Amino acid sequence: MYKIDKNRLEVLQESIYNTRNLNPIIPSTYLLTSYNYIKNIYKNLNKYEYNSILYDLYSCERNMPELYICDCSTDFILPNSLPNLKGIGKEEYLKQLSTINRICAMKAYYSYTNRKCNFNDLDAIDLCYDTTFFFKQYCDENNIKCERIKIPAGFDEKINLYKGKGFHYFNIVTTKNEKYIYDVTYKQFFKIKYNFLQRLGIVDFPLVNPGIYMMINDGRRKTAEELLKKGFIPYNEENLKNYLDGFALSYRNGLYYEQVGNTNYNTIYTFDDYERFLFTDDSQVKHESLEVLGKQQTELKNPNFDFSYHKTL
Repeated sequence: MYKIDKNRLEVLQESIYNTRNLNPIIPSTYLLTSYNYIKNIYKNLNKYEYNSILYDLYSCERNMPELYICDCSTDFILPNSLPNLKGIGKEEYLKQLSTINRICAMKAYYSYTNRKCNFNDLDAIDLCYDTTFFFKQYCDENNIKCERIKIPAGFDEKINLYKGKGFHYFNIVTTKNEKYIYDVTYKQFFKIKYNFLQRLGIVDFPLVNPGIYMMINDGRRKTAEELLKKGFIPYNEENLKNYLDGFALSYRNGLYYEQVGNTNYNTIYTFDDYERFLFTDDSQVKHESLEVLGKQQTELKNPNFDFSYHKTL
């Protein structure tokens, strides 16, 4: 039985702030305590009280250190001018395209904030829309086949899981009949503060980012690390499934796992399924209940349900 203490999250918020420059495990412990606390007191609060507590929880997350759950560094060096793509080998061509894409991200940041920032210092949040637009614009002007692809929440534009938010854009480049996924804003999904699995189960609260789902699976981790480092990966069955699994998992709320009774964090979707999700009107929403997708609308039966990753043997 949890006693309601309206000041408890404020105390935890201050504790996170005061320890944010120490080992990240310390402020993380306070944040996990916050998640557990709010799930246990939910049923005893009216709507006004709960919204006030949610605001404090957002503040707890804002006070977390600006760190990532994996190495998101790149070897990007800003060139004096745009790279010349003529007369170079395939690997160098793909790498230089990634350099141009990262410059597009810097341009997107400037257009969004009116401030300059080197690519390696960008957290890339909210930059996918403009970055992919500028990159496709460059490709079109240089006769490079490039598609700009939107991933709506739940892979469904019509349902609008997050009221027009929660989408992501990436590019598909085709060169010499080979396709590549280009996504230089992908690092935004790997911040520590948005990748705790215990975020699941909280009513009307944002879900977990794709990052943690990528890192707890060997195949997905390999895909993510290559994409983060290089800015592009081959468009093939393994990579597309891995890449989009992370998003599909991030659209599920805590009710999904309480209902299925396990937390192995996998999907049954195949390469063909995901191509249908991207290029036809098929979607994740048509295969899973709306109750378990998007922000959770009802409380867990068990507020202490364990969302830790449990690998299926």
